[in-house]
Amino acid sequence: WDKIVVDRSERLAETAGVVSDLAKRVPVLVFTNNHYAGHAPETARQLRGLLGLPEPQPPERPRTTLFD
Repeated sequence: WDKIVVDRSERLAETAGVVSDLAKRVPVLVFTNNHYAGHAPETARQLRGLLGLPEPQPPERPRTTLFD
């Protein structure tokens, strides 16, 4: 889907608390999928926001020619 289908914001806030606590002790990697709320990219954005993490930015691409 292209949008959140099921509002799981309360559960996601709980998950953010668990992730935050765990990240104080060990490195944490989190995956999301469309089955959770219907749109994994938005779920990831919401979780990053709850964790106080910035939105990732694409790296700057080095210029390879005069016309880039």
